[in-house]
Amino acid sequence: MIELLSLGAVSLAIGVLSGMVGMALGIVRLPIMLIVGIEPLVAAGTNLAVSTVGGAAGAWPHLRAGRVVTRVVITMGVPAVAGSFIGGRFAHVVPSWILLTLVVIFLLWSSVVMFTRVISESTNHLDKDKMTTHGTPYKQYKVWVQNFWGGLFIGVVGGAVGLVLGTVRMPTLITVFNMAPARAVGTNMVVGLLAGLFGFAGHLSNHQIDWLLVGVMGFAAMVGSFSGARMMGRLDPRRLLFLIALVVLLMIPLMGWRAYLYISG
Repeated sequence: MIELLSLGAVSLAIGVLSGMVGMALGIVRLPIMLIVGIEPLVAAGTNLAVSTVGGAAGAWPHLRAGRVVTRVVITMGVPAVAGSFIGGRFAHVVPSWILLTLVVIFLLWSSVVMFTRVISESTNHLDKDKMTTHGTPYKQYKVWVQNFWGGLFIGVVGGAVGLVLGTVRMPTLITVFNMAPARAVGTNMVVGLLAGLFGFAGHLSNHQIDWLLVGVMGFAAMVGSFSGARMMGRLDPRRLLFLIALVVLLMIPLMGWRAYLYISG
């Protein structure tokens, strides 16, 4: 009972931060679940379930505030959904440590880019969403293709290792597509919700879920994520971008540790 309540409290705290930065942060929950002795595949499936219900609660305030870019949800979310289900269904055959190593390298680069942007750009510039698909047909096609393959790859990796991996999508939205931080947060939250839902379904087909944990941690995550999403609207763009970059940076050692665990067996 003490462990269950402790996991609920941890899920609540992570949920608040998750709602503010638009990332499910399952990479933080998962090691804690493993430390208390939950079997890895069960922890992965349960973690995706908690990320899904928490993401649902956190996505609503962002949708109401108009911080979700629908075209990105479609072009990145649909392949993420497919990839997440495939990754969750075939988690036992995917070489996860190789994929996680690539994720660590990408996150390191992305955090440097975002910190540089915080230092060099004005608040007004960060407030403007420059990500667009307008222009020549070729440029529009290129953006859609990048969204598709990016969403598919991140979905497969996340589904396989039990993570929504919004930590990877967020830097992509900000550094590659140059989205305003607030819109990137809302959009990433909705895409993560879809990916987590279908990754959870993949694990559910293998009966790898602890429903008691889902109930306790999921409820706590919903309360925290909803509260965090509402609090996010009070942050100015520069501080929000700094917070996102800091969270991404802090996730690197956790991702590295997960990769090491896969390597060491």
